[in-house]
Amino acid sequence: MDTYGVSRRTAQKWLKGDQAPSERGGRRDAVRGDKRAARRIAADQMRSAKVAAVGKIQVVSKSNQKPAGSRNVGVVTIDPQSRRLLNEAASLLESGMDDQAAQKASDAIMSAYGRSKGDNGQVAGALEIGEWSGLLDFME
Repeated sequence: MDTYGVSRRTAQKWLKGDQAPSERGGRRDAVRGDKRAARRIAADQMRSAKVAAVGKIQVVSKSNQKPAGSRNVGVVTIDPQSRRLLNEAASLLESGMDDQAAQKASDAIMSAYGRSKGDNGQVAGALEIGEWSGLLDFME
């Protein structure tokens, strides 16, 4: 449970619109109405994640910013390099720097995905996430 008395997953569902919250104790309004609270919840989730369940993503080439197809990433383990990038993304998110936070999160996910496939940084160095098609879930 977090500050508002709901689990992170429940807060995610509320923010995404997958689940309609009840009016219990005003927690919904605290999560939905306070952007800083929502950012803090998301940032805390990034910082504590051990794995990330990533759906199908559209990727673009870093060199020419052109579409490079899609990848079904699945579940990736957050290793030390990805941890550093996710921590940076979380700090950027809390600061309201959404575009930069998304870029760092993309770098973290693609880096972990590439290592899970046995490459030496080629995936993370060449591709970035252009569009998140599915749900991204950071889990402890």
